[in-house]
Amino acid sequence: MSNSVEQSKGVVELILILEKVKAAQRLWNTRNPEKVAEAYTTDSIWRNRDLFPHGRQEIIDFLTKKWQKETQYK
Repeated sequence: MSNSVEQSKGVVELILILEKVKAAQRLWNTRNPEKVAEAYTTDSIWRNRDLFPHGRQEIIDFLTKKWQKETQYK
């Protein structure tokens, strides 16, 4: 495979990664715990300092509490 084809593939992969990141940011910025949790598998495990929410319902509970406290963040 030529170098220019490999570079083109790398650029396309980078664009796709950036699109995924932007989609995740838009979802997070909705501040809707249910929508955010849907983006993760049912058995996801998060880490936030000393908390380890496991599964979508715990993620929803965690985000609900987090965003109730963090009303001034944008």
